[in-house]
Amino acid sequence: MGRIYLIRHAETDYNKFRRYAGKSDVPLNRTGRRQARSLSGVLRDERFDAIFSSPLRRARDTARFIAGRKKIIIEPDLREIDFGLWEGLRFEQIKKMFPREISLWLNRPLHTGIPGGESYSALKKRVMVFFNKVASGAADKTIAIVTHHGPIKAIIYETLRLNEDDFWNISIDSASVICVCQN
Repeated sequence: MGRIYLIRHAETDYNKFRRYAGKSDVPLNRTGRRQARSLSGVLRDERFDAIFSSPLRRARDTARFIAGRKKIIIEPDLREIDFGLWEGLRFEQIKKMFPREISLWLNRPLHTGIPGGESYSALKKRVMVFFNKVASGAADKTIAIVTHHGPIKAIIYETLRLNEDDFWNISIDSASVICVCQN
C-alpha cells in the first residue's frame, strides 16, 4: 500500500503573527526549528522513496530536518498561493484596506481572485496536476510532500470531493502531518 505524507512547514513569524505569507520567502522561527526537529523524530522510522518540497525556504528547511541525507526534490507547483496585495498583511488590515474583495473571498473562495495575486482555482489546478502525477506512481511507495496550508487544503478538498461550503472548515496547523493511503 502506498502512503503519501502531506506535511505543512513548521512555524514562521508570519504564522505566529497571523500575516498572509504566500510567495514571501520567510524563514522558520525558533519554534519552527524546534517543530521541524520534532517532526524528524516522529517520522524517523519512515523510509521515504521520495521527498518533495515547495521551493520556499520555510518548506525547504522543514524538509531538510525530515530528509536527513536523502535528496529533496524541489517542486515549484507546491509553492503557496500568491496573496498579491495581501502579502504580509494581517486579516484585520485586509478587512480595512480591501473590504469588498475580502468579503467576496470569504463567501466564494473558489470563485474569487486575490487582488494582484492568484485565485484559489489556479492554485488547486497546479497542485492537483502535481499530486495526481505523484499519486499515480506511488502505489507501493512512501512519499513526503512538504508544502503549505493552501496546497494541502487543495489536495484534501479535491481528494474528499468537498463542496464550497466546506472550504473554511479545513485548517492545517504548522508542522502537521496528514497521511493519504492508497491501495
